[in-house]
Amino acid sequence: MRHSFLIAVLLGITGVAQASPAPILEKVVLVTRHGVRSPTQTALALQSLTGRVWPSWPVAPGQLTDHGRQALALMAEHVGAHYRALGLLHTSACPSADQVGIWADSSDDRTIQSGQIWAEHLLPGCKFTSTSMPAHDRDPLFSGNGGILTTNADRIGVERDIANAEANRPADVGRALAKLQALLGNTCNVHGAPPCLDVPNTVAWHKGSPHLTGGLSTAATMSENLLLQYLDDMPSQQVAWGQNNLPTLLAQVLPAHEYQSDLIRRSAVVAHAKGDGLAHAISSILSDQKTVLSDGSLITRSAQAVIFAGHDTTLDALATIYGLNWTFEDQPDRTAPDTTLAFERWRNTDGTRLVKVVVFHQSLDEIRYLQPLPATESGTSVAVGACVSGGHAACLLERFVKIAGD
Repeated sequence: MRHSFLIAVLLGITGVAQASPAPILEKVVLVTRHGVRSPTQTALALQSLTGRVWPSWPVAPGQLTDHGRQALALMAEHVGAHYRALGLLHTSACPSADQVGIWADSSDDRTIQSGQIWAEHLLPGCKFTSTSMPAHDRDPLFSGNGGILTTNADRIGVERDIANAEANRPADVGRALAKLQALLGNTCNVHGAPPCLDVPNTVAWHKGSPHLTGGLSTAATMSENLLLQYLDDMPSQQVAWGQNNLPTLLAQVLPAHEYQSDLIRRSAVVAHAKGDGLAHAISSILSDQKTVLSDGSLITRSAQAVIFAGHDTTLDALATIYGLNWTFEDQPDRTAPDTTLAFERWRNTDGTRLVKVVVFHQSLDEIRYLQPLPATESGTSVAVGACVSGGHAACLLERFVKIAGD
């Protein structure tokens, strides 16, 4: 459910009377997922995996679509207008290059292009530049050490945590697998087609990074790709092989994808191995420190808005590090294309500074039908669970900075 921004939350946490002047927004760091892409596997590869024919896409595997670019532009325009309305970057002229920084993950074309879309649409009419490492180079700011777990203890811990979770698999995940199995065929045989989605999972290690193999992995891939079909406005008869009531179907099958993310991407040791570098950069920017990017360039202390264009795995890593949890009623994928985490720094009248986390998202139909977000949409406030026990809607800056260092 979407929540309007409540200034009273910030006031209440610091003990300031409701009648006192409102806090001032001083700075924001945005971490965003790229726009809608095609599946990362070819249609033939998906057919081999699932035994069903999948529709072709107008772009190569893993690339942004034209529709995806348009939907992301709507998100960037909305976020830019939102922060101008809050007084950030609110000048009669375009902000200077020092005030706005945009850095994209270089690992894929889709993130590089998404960074440029933010540069063009954050404040229409203003010209910014998105920068990155050379295309297809590994950027440690986004990948850390590649998620590599270097000790046997860490690997054993990941496998133990997965086994414990699987012993108590959530009911909605079981229902998701059953629904997807029905799309493939009501019966299965491990020696034939269609694939069996109840095949037990195993953890495979590739260059020190964990991956799931088995029925859940296939189900997660299926559910995400069905979502992408719908978001890219494919004809209804092509989405999920012509099933009816597609939004309901997607809500039923996406728990498979979310659950796999919980097991692997939101494992604490995996998230820190991948996300600590970006978490430190966020803390540095919010603390007005000179921040060095992966190519040696700088985010200056005067920057008021900084955008990092990454992946759903980027959002998952930061959510784990900071103890962030969110869901949406109108979007079954919590890290769907264009989803944007905002780390806002506010100053109270007594001089104390707080960090508040907000997540912006688009509903299924806002992406599918390219509907602009309502002007009143101000994102969903998310408690910083790692700030103090029990979580709060905001965190003292000093404590927030320590989280990345813990």
